[in-house]
Amino acid sequence: MENFNEVNLSRRNFMKGALAAGGAVALAAATPAVKPFEAFAAGSAVATGDMVPGTKYAVTVNPIVPATVHNLISFDAVITDTTTPSIIPYRRPTTRQSNNGTIVKNGDGSFTVSVATFNNTFGLLTIADDSNDGGAHVTDRTPYAWNVGGNASRIDGLTVKIDSAVSGMGKYVFSATEYANFMNVGAQSWPVTLEVSFNEITTL
Repeated sequence: MENFNEVNLSRRNFMKGALAAGGAVALAAATPAVKPFEAFAAGSAVATGDMVPGTKYAVTVNPIVPATVHNLISFDAVITDTTTPSIIPYRRPTTRQSNNGTIVKNGDGSFTVSVATFNNTFGLLTIADDSNDGGAHVTDRTPYAWNVGGNASRIDGLTVKIDSAVSGMGKYVFSATEYANFMNVGAQSWPVTLEVSFNEITTL
């Protein structure tokens, strides 16, 4: 005669095994297959001549206030670096961002470049419609409610039409005004240089 406890234990172990196996199958079915390399691969580099008109690509673009203009710190002030100054040494908005904007090649061979999220240190208040050399044109400004230093708002993004690409880094100087928040110098008329890296364009 079979021992009752042994039979009962065997049945219990069989049920546990069956449930565990079923759970593993269900989990495998519910979990999508991940292709480790493809899932996290960065965009592919694209030359301006190979861009498809109307297609949006990533690009490195930074509006800056050069150190030779503002004379407050010995570094270019990078408007796209959102670092806020503090008592911590070297905490300043001086780092150029990468792959932080978008670029589209237009049918006429010009380019539309957009960049957003500006810092509250060199708060950009106004910027001219056209660059000093006439090669770039601001077509849209993104407003941001600010209420700092008597300024109800500042600019938190730009869209610019650039007439043609250059080899390497394009630099377009615009007349502009800023409120130098945290710098105790108030509103200033400092030109902004828009840097667009035409050799750092990648697919999205």
